Amino acid sequence: MADKMDIINGALAKITQAPISSLNDNSPRARAAMACYDFVMGEVMTAYEWSFCIKRANLKPAKNERGEFIRPEFGEEYVFRLPKDFLRKISVNRPDSDAAVEGEAILSASADDLHLRYLGVETCERHWPAHFTPCMTARLAAELCASLKCGVENQTALMAEYEMRLNRARHNDAYNKPTQSMPAGQYEAAHETGVGIGY
Repeated sequence: MADKMDIINGALAKITQAPISSLNDNSPRARAAMACYDFVMGEVMTAYEWSFCIKRANLKPAKNERGEFIRPEFGEEYVFRLPKDFLRKISVNRPDSDAAVEGEAILSASADDLHLRYLGVETCERHWPAHFTPCMTARLAAELCASLKCGVENQTALMAEYEMRLNRARHNDAYNKPTQSMPAGQYEAAHETGVGIGY
């Protein structure tokens, strides 16, 4: 599978730029790639609930050095510190109205352990599935196109490629999710009205 250097050089090739020989290369191409790589990765990873980014954590309410529960500036909620790789909440063992993400924590009225399913950063490129890497490469190329002044038209074309690859990757990744049965009568209703069923 591709590593970070492969992805950066793949993105540079899309905008007809020479490859870099090292991540520590002092060239404008390497500096531009390293400056935007992480935020582009975060953007692409939050564009969908990728199965390889879904993680779980059992969180306990935060306490201070005296063993007292930490509270927010005002209010009586309990504070649950988010994992360092947290991108976005998927679900918790609470009603959504009792699990608000604020800053780097989740606030809840209950001190019971909080079971969190979340979207987390996967920084090891070799763990990325084959359908995700082309999305990252195309989106990085579009960002580098702007940074290295390779033309607005090229950037527009690369963003269109990114959207196309993103849609295809979402479709492929959906096969990793549990199959959802269609409620009785929904297929017939969709067939009669011509309205498609999304997923």
